[in-house]
Amino acid sequence: MREKLGKHLSLRSFLPGWLKGPLRSIRSFWHDTSITARRMLLTMLPVGLLLSALGVWGDKQHYWDDQPFATNFFSSFVGAMCGIPVAVVIVQRIAAAQESHASRRRRILQAILVMQKIRDEVTALVEVPIGQLPAVRSSFIESAGIFREKMESARFDEVDLDELNAAAAACVHVWNEAMVVGRRGRAIEEITSLFHQLSLIREQALVEGDNSANLFLLKEPQLYLFGEWVDGVSIISFPPNLTIWRKRDIVKDVVSSLQRGRADVNLVIDLIRNSQSSLKALRVAAKG
Repeated sequence: MREKLGKHLSLRSFLPGWLKGPLRSIRSFWHDTSITARRMLLTMLPVGLLLSALGVWGDKQHYWDDQPFATNFFSSFVGAMCGIPVAVVIVQRIAAAQESHASRRRRILQAILVMQKIRDEVTALVEVPIGQLPAVRSSFIESAGIFREKMESARFDEVDLDELNAAAAACVHVWNEAMVVGRRGRAIEEITSLFHQLSLIREQALVEGDNSANLFLLKEPQLYLFGEWVDGVSIISFPPNLTIWRKRDIVKDVVSSLQRGRADVNLVIDLIRNSQSSLKALRVAAKG
């Protein structure tokens, strides 16, 4: 009961709302100041104020009238006792703010370089101009839809493999015309490494309490399966003596692979768009 009463009767409960914010800022400022600067402020400033009062008393008593050297020395000493601790605290805060700003800027510039490399590596996976990728996606979806129609309309005891193969090959052709599959492995390894660098930059920003961490939220894509679906649909073959249900399962696997191919096209489009928008945001932040 006493503890609850103590909480309700605390000094802060009697303070007006407009005063709580500044006091909270002062308390935060004080806790952020180093121990050495705090000790200097608590030691030198009271001495300086006490000597200031002594100097004012001496003026009223005309003590300093015929002692110019002592007057100058005493006033300089008092000024140092009052000014040095305040200057140290303020300079320390300015230096800390400058270092924080410089560190944030270095992180952003580093992230810009990494993001540019991500964009370039993803763009290098594309054979056609970037603006044509939505059309490639539409063409791929159309080809995959034709394959699905062939599959659904076919009787699996009399399935026409040539028609299915032609429909699947059309999807592969769209992909091969748009994507540079030959350098896939190296590109995936490089992009994965770049995303790891980006995550390290974000972790450092979070540790330092830097809100620029929100600029590094580009999600790492699942690139390890990128383009692997091509081999699965190049040739559809049914070994002899397969049941109709097993044939249906094989075709369903191909349909699933085609869906993966469409997802890969979307992945490239999203990666390029997101990296470009992230680069724009980072460049704006770098100027601040």
